[in-house]
Amino acid sequence: MPNPGKLTVTISEPTLVLHGPAEETPWGKYQFPDMWRGCDGNLYLCVNMGHDCDIGAREESRWFRSGDQGSTWDRVAQEQVDLRPDITELADGSAISFGRERYVYHWSTYGPGNQWPKLFPRQWGVTPVAEPFFRKYSMRYDGIFRFGDFPAEARRWPCRIRRSDGHWEESHFSVDAPELHLCGGIRQQHWWDQEKRWEAIDPQLPIPWPIKITRLADGSLVSPVAGQHPDVLDRRLAVTYCLASVDNGLTWHIRGTVADQINLTTQGFGGGEQEFVATDNGDLLCFMRTMMSAEQGMTRSLHVARSSDSGRTWDTPQPIAPVSVTPHATKLENGVIAVIYGRPGVHFALSADEGLSWPTRKTVVGPSEAELLAHRDQIKNGVFGDSPESSCANTDLVSTGPDRFVIAYSDFQYPHPEGGLCKAVLTREVVMTK
Repeated sequence: MPNPGKLTVTISEPTLVLHGPAEETPWGKYQFPDMWRGCDGNLYLCVNMGHDCDIGAREESRWFRSGDQGSTWDRVAQEQVDLRPDITELADGSAISFGRERYVYHWSTYGPGNQWPKLFPRQWGVTPVAEPFFRKYSMRYDGIFRFGDFPAEARRWPCRIRRSDGHWEESHFSVDAPELHLCGGIRQQHWWDQEKRWEAIDPQLPIPWPIKITRLADGSLVSPVAGQHPDVLDRRLAVTYCLASVDNGLTWHIRGTVADQINLTTQGFGGGEQEFVATDNGDLLCFMRTMMSAEQGMTRSLHVARSSDSGRTWDTPQPIAPVSVTPHATKLENGVIAVIYGRPGVHFALSADEGLSWPTRKTVVGPSEAELLAHRDQIKNGVFGDSPESSCANTDLVSTGPDRFVIAYSDFQYPHPEGGLCKAVLTREVVMTK
């Protein structure tokens, strides 16, 4: 195991994926890079080109492919992208994959390819458990629904199973978590659009889908999932749960509550942005966003919780960084755990002692963590003091070797080739040596 005090970190120069026009700043365009390794071995990256909103017209997302671990990127058509979902290898030699295609944040949720399953309460005759409330951050009215009020048919989604002989067959998996509460849009404003118009939408909820699955030593599968605090019905208060399966992914249940403390954050933990990492000693770490408001004085810290019993019980979550949007984490073959996060700015931290300490920290773009910690009262959403917005901080991270990974991020202050500043999406490789 590397010594935390002897890690040397080298960050490559940025590789440009694409940039926008000079001085064009609408929120959503040239942002939100999703990056993954396809089943064909190439790296793929998708960039959002529309508003951060599920109504209104959108320009189609842009797609890129790299065959050299992110050193260069080529723009490709969506039909050339490997969108096959991740394959989870099972203990008996079989495998499972969930859904018809990979989940790509804005493409799957808002874009023209919006085929990702949702729960529609009206379709199933399900009503909110309390009066809807206005959520300023999302600029919409939200309702809270009890997952157990939906019939079994509504809690069942497609998967594919690869038998030990290599044959794939279609199947379904289900989530049996009647105690889970979900929060979703009843009516949505055109978010960050100059028109600020209202448009009615069919009430819809995110489904508790297992994403980025971890297989434990006992063969069970676990995945973090977001919900609403069942005792708080008049505002958004997010809860993170450990979803688990003991039958090779065909049925899932809540194994434990990762974080539901009411008084530690202003709007809860995770909110849909949470990830597990399994340590070498068998513990589970869960990294969770807490920044779910654009107002000053709200919780922003990146919190981490730990379980030593396969997700059944969890230690009280602890803050490890001052900001927390879109935490993505991985454990490298050399034992180092890396996590990227941000807003304001983009930052990453490294731990070489199973996540007990995070002494190695780097800022990729924007204000340093030291500045953020020293002047917390000057943070509002993605802006620090009088400085301009530096990044959306919706990032991604992919391991490219036993001691290295590539990050994808946006830079809102990128020098435009013809003068001025523009928004850009870039990648950089991070290498660690002892």
